[in-house]
Amino acid sequence: MENTVLDNFEQIVYTKPSDIIINQIKNLIETGQLKPGEKLPAERKLSEKLSVSRSAVRDAIKKLEFYGIVRTHPQSGTIVAGLGISALQGLISEILNMDSKDFKSLVETRIILERNSAAMAAERRTEENILKIRNALDKYKVRVLKNINTANQKLINHQIYI
Repeated sequence: MENTVLDNFEQIVYTKPSDIIINQIKNLIETGQLKPGEKLPAERKLSEKLSVSRSAVRDAIKKLEFYGIVRTHPQSGTIVAGLGISALQGLISEILNMDSKDFKSLVETRIILERNSAAMAAERRTEENILKIRNALDKYKVRVLKNINTANQKLINHQIYI
């Protein structure tokens, strides 16, 4: 008799705030309210709105970024990646099912692989590779300077109106 009663109980699953945040972002992406290329609100605003700590928001964004669902740009914010909806759904499901010990192991593995890949790429590089990297870096510098100039101009325009 006791075993049949026990069979009627369901396991209680503790949900971390970061997992709830990930689910909310997933729902916004699935419903089209958040599209690839759009910025997420700032961490501070999200934490205030959700009544959670900034570290919970940071943890959620870190997990989403690790899987390539979002990209964080310093001083610019976090942007939704241009993945398809089905890819995003699968990746987010994986994130939510992974416990923090597994996540840390995965991050450590990724760091080891990326370091070794970078070392091997450096050893095997050709002059053509270096030229392509230089060209890409030059293009990047031009874009950064253009963005800085645009931001400065906006600031100057804003100060004129004050």
